[in-house]
Amino acid sequence: ILAVPSHTLRSVCIALSDLLPAHVPIVIASKGIERGSLMLMGEIARSILPNNPVAIISGPNFAEEAARGLPTATTIACADTTQWDTLTHALGGRLFRPYLTTDIVGAQIGGAVKNVIAIACGIAIGKNFGENARAAIVTRGFTEIARLTIAKGGKYETLMGLSGMGDLILTCG
Repeated sequence: ILAVPSHTLRSVCIALSDLLPAHVPIVIASKGIERGSLMLMGEIARSILPNNPVAIISGPNFAEEAARGLPTATTIACADTTQWDTLTHALGGRLFRPYLTTDIVGAQIGGAVKNVIAIACGIAIGKNFGENARAAIVTRGFTEIARLTIAKGGKYETLMGLSGMGDLILTCG
């Protein structure tokens, strides 16, 4: 599981390229879009570690609550459906429930872009613009997330689930 700041993912993958055996799955918990290349985290990993299956884990979950054993659901996105059972068994548990999708693009964009919307909500709250403004930012922000997801080849349906709407509600709430 790679849970590093997104701006370090490339260097971490390069460091792992000589150490990680081929076909060992990589689960990326980092969220973001690389500055300069505009690559998603999974694209970076696949470009450096092409022989390792890549999966994405993406909210809505606060790590602190999951660590305390509170009920948590998450999305695991993986193109290789043969990896699903292994990942679900390895990561899931009685109180940590992964839901699976093959839409790696949608899961990543939902997880990355919601942070921008959350910053805008924070500004609106700090300026005392009210809940109407926050609701408008979240709603219109979701529309922009959907447009970007579709333009990058992801699915709108993915955004209606945990890694889209769920993560956006948790982060902006």
